[in-house]
Amino acid sequence: MEAALHEGDSVPYSACAGDFIDLREETRWECVMCGKCCGNVFSRTWLDVELTQYIGDPVNGFCRHHDPKDHVCHIHPGRPNICRGYPFVLKKEGDSFKIQVHTRCSGLGAGKTIDPYEKGVELVKLMEDEFDMDFIIRSDGNGGVRLFRIK
Repeated sequence: MEAALHEGDSVPYSACAGDFIDLREETRWECVMCGKCCGNVFSRTWLDVELTQYIGDPVNGFCRHHDPKDHVCHIHPGRPNICRGYPFVLKKEGDSFKIQVHTRCSGLGAGKTIDPYEKGVELVKLMEDEFDMDFIIRSDGNGGVRLFRIK
């Protein structure tokens, strides 16, 4: 499948805070194999140092493990958790976390409806694995989740 980059784009979009919106109950998403997630979306923002140590410096704005010809990740089974969660992130708001989605992901609007609570649980599990922590997760009643650290 060809990259779903917009006209004039040579690399994926970076993840500016304004490029994320709260995940709603009617949000649909499916991976469309565009390869944007393998770009500079996170490697040049929040996890620059840690992710760069894992995947190496980007090549032409993409992760060095990304094959630009067929948009395949050569380390897909062992990719970092930040890649596993994309295009969804947890954003702290007061005592709760909102589940947000990157609006520039080409798969947004495709596929099945995403349940915000289930997606929150999935993201928390990735976070628990990454940082060797354990949490209890509860809905906050407003489309977000509350986390209670137990380890």
